[in-house]
Amino acid sequence: MSPDMVLVPQPTGIAPPVRLSPGSLTIGRTEGADLVLPGSDVSRRHCQVDLVGVEVIAGGEVLVTDLGSKNGTYVDGT
Repeated sequence: MSPDMVLVPQPTGIAPPVRLSPGSLTIGRTEGADLVLPGSDVSRRHCQVDLVGVEVIAGGEVLVTDLGSKNGTYVDGT
């Protein structure tokens, strides 16, 4: 198994999957972000996603941290 996890942007089929490796990935609407998402509901520096551990399937975790976004960051509605 690869130490990467796949983060699939929604809606499925619009953009290619993004591979997560251990470490951080920033999401925002500016070009400085690792994953750029357009739209007024996405802040310039919206959130950070960290893959903690070698792989999610082997007990690693994905940690999502809001970076002070105006609209907040939600995972499964929370």
